[in-house]
Amino acid sequence: MKKIKYLLISLLVSTGLKACLVNDEKKSIALKGTFINQSYLNHSSDTLLSAIPFYCTDELVFDKPDSVLVKNGFEEYALKYEIKHDTCFVKKAYQHQGVLRDLVLLVSSDTSFVALEQDFTGSKSPAAFAKTSVFEGFEYGLNKSTIAGNYEVINASDKQSKMITFAENGAIKGLPNFSKFSVCFSGDCMSEPLEAGNVIMLENNRKEFEYAVWSFDKTTKQLTIFKLEAPQQDIKGERAIQSTLLKLRKIV
Repeated sequence: MKKIKYLLISLLVSTGLKACLVNDEKKSIALKGTFINQSYLNHSSDTLLSAIPFYCTDELVFDKPDSVLVKNGFEEYALKYEIKHDTCFVKKAYQHQGVLRDLVLLVSSDTSFVALEQDFTGSKSPAAFAKTSVFEGFEYGLNKSTIAGNYEVINASDKQSKMITFAENGAIKGLPNFSKFSVCFSGDCMSEPLEAGNVIMLENNRKEFEYAVWSFDKTTKQLTIFKLEAPQQDIKGERAIQSTLLKLRKIV
């Protein structure tokens, strides 16, 4: 009789533990911090940025318990969200065939998730997002995956090659006329060149800026920046390449 009693108690305890484990597994994963579109960054190093769906979600910032800050390049706005187990629903995030739909995030951990936004962007596969530092958002990651680095000037005029640095935070060192840069990935700046190309905005200390076209050859590690012709009156963008502004070779 005692053996049966102990067996029943053991069964109840094990059943209880199993239930606790199941419940723990079904608990919602909390999202907090800044998450950037890693799929976009992975493609940005070998694809024209104008060929990537420009209206995809670049960055999601979970800094409040009931809303998330959504960034789509030149736009950003806060939306309500709800997490159920391993799925996050960002409410009324985009319009599809005239109907507002939720952006669905499949959450694998508190540091990564996959965004099912193919209907919105027209892309073939979902976008993978990864958590990053609050100081290293999407634009920092874009700079890093495209042109950030240390360069020597090809065919420098003086005996010793000049060194120029494009930093991940957008700062430029060693280029007298410009102190900041920004890689264009959405908005009107994409249509500045007459022919499709990657666009960069160069800014001087007086906060004056100009658009240029850049290309990077992975084989030779050569970065070329082209100057665009002056804007034409009453015509937006569609500017032909006028000359080569810089030819650089990446060393780090």
